Amino acid sequence: MVPVIVAHELVWFLEGMGLEDRLGDITAYSQHRRAEVVYDCGDHITGAIEVLKKEKTPRFGL
Repeated sequence: MVPVIVAHELVWFLEGMGLEDRLGDITAYSQHRRAEVVYDCGDHITGAIEVLKKEKTPRFGL
């Protein structure tokens, strides 16, 4: 389970990037990673955000 404060920060980040509709994808990615290897939840979120950045960043010119 993602700690509440981290979950709120993640939602804030996604809303700020216009990606709040992708929260389900991040949740699924996190659960998939947790099933493979148990890491600190920050690693799950960081990995999921990196996937989104690779996919969506050009849209924001970053």
